[in-house]
Amino acid sequence: MTRLFDATTFYQHYSRTILSRPGYPARAQYKSTIMWDIFGAKLVHALGSIETYADIGGAFGFSANCLRFHISNAQKGTAPKTFVFELTDDYDLCSLLFPEITYVAQDISTYDGVFDLVTCFDVIEHISDPASFLEAAASKARFALTMTPLETTGDWRGGRRVGDAFGDSHPEGHVNFFNIRSYHALLSDSPFRFVAETSYMISLKPRFAIDDRGFYPESSCSPYSTDTLYEKIKCPAKYIVREFFPASLYRRLFGGCWALNLLRSTSVT
Repeated sequence: MTRLFDATTFYQHYSRTILSRPGYPARAQYKSTIMWDIFGAKLVHALGSIETYADIGGAFGFSANCLRFHISNAQKGTAPKTFVFELTDDYDLCSLLFPEITYVAQDISTYDGVFDLVTCFDVIEHISDPASFLEAAASKARFALTMTPLETTGDWRGGRRVGDAFGDSHPEGHVNFFNIRSYHALLSDSPFRFVAETSYMISLKPRFAIDDRGFYPESSCSPYSTDTLYEKIKCPAKYIVREFFPASLYRRLFGGCWALNLLRSTSVT
């Protein structure tokens, strides 16, 4: 991923048993499907063809394999050469799961080559110096798809301000609690440029799901409540807003959403 990210510290909590965690593979693949549904047509129009693709962050290859499938369908069966970058030996199982993918235990900034597309799903918030990370990624990608959770106390309250300029610091590497303003400023100051308007999706735990989340566009209201009776009593205002008001209002009041972006690098022609 990047030398600015302590993968050994962060991924020590990621044993291979994560593969059996309910919903994990489906959630990883669902993210790729959402991103392709939103940005796929624009990406194909901009690039013409996607010959090389790299995912930073891994998810055991589930995200990369799913996006590879969507790209292949769009290109009438021609799949891109696909790479997954990780810095931990615990990901050697990936080659058994998806032999079509090349797994690289290397910092992408030191890799000799440029990719048509790079994806960063749930990665930027784990980087201690996200500005330097984006600069390095932009030197290796013509286009990038990014999905980043904005875990704030709400834009109206200014977000969390503890720690560094971006937010709270955590020992396992989860360092950045962005609000929309700070995240947009980060992307705008990077060598990447917006190809499409940012899409925001709130996260809600699907009914009966275990350790999983569903994505709902901010233009809609919550399709159903997932709160227990205790949670409804404990925070009635949160329940009422989630149940009856647009998701954009819920995010502004209580925080929490994903920012989805299609970006073009100005560092690579």
